Amino acid sequence: MLDPRILERAAVFYIHVSREESWRRNVARYQEKLRHSLLAHMVPRETYDFFYDVNDWEELTGGEPSGWLDVGALRVPFVTMNNEPESTDPAVLEERYASALGTLWALRSQP
Repeated sequence: MLDPRILERAAVFYIHVSREESWRRNVARYQEKLRHSLLAHMVPRETYDFFYDVNDWEELTGGEPSGWLDVGALRVPFVTMNNEPESTDPAVLEERYASALGTLWALRSQP
């Protein structure tokens, strides 16, 4: 549904986190916010499971960590970055992001 003029310049940077790890992080963020505000809220587990039960990224990418997605008549570069285990260490995050973004840049730069 995106205009081809957008897709011609698009790239996909997918940050992979398992469903259970994503839920754990959501709960942790909620608990942190709850310490500072009575207005803190989060999606109930049943709703989370309903909306996030299916993740077709592996199917869309053929299980490849990077490459090209066919979107209509266009090819859009993609990269998948694994974001587990969780880290707040800038050196770890720099390596993860730099590596993935470098791959994506290389794909995007191809003629």
